[in-house]
Amino acid sequence: MKVNYTFRRRNWSNYLVEYAGKKASKLKKFESHNPFNVSVTFMDEKFERTVNLRVECDGEFYSAKARTDDYFDAIDSTFEKVTKQIEKTKTKAKSGKMRRLKSQKVNEQALESLRRKAA
Repeated sequence: MKVNYTFRRRNWSNYLVEYAGKKASKLKKFESHNPFNVSVTFMDEKFERTVNLRVECDGEFYSAKARTDDYFDAIDSTFEKVTKQIEKTKTKAKSGKMRRLKSQKVNEQALESLRRKAA
């Protein structure tokens, strides 16, 4: 897993990098054969702290953005959003495969019953 950090209108902070790194390491459970890239952008605006998170996993992109008064809260919410997005796509993929397998079995059974009737 490759993690890139970008700071805009803010100085580099080891605390934020370490905290975001810990959160990013929890995403390893979704890593299959291909490693994925994580990009975290920290921005200071007038009275808000913004964190943009972009994850590339198996050719798909997931992104989240959070604006709060505190960077740590923003990091938490962006990683929660991306985790939910990844889980949702993984479960959709699994359920689609299961439906296809079930329909193939039904088609095979129908063909067998037609063959029996014809014979």
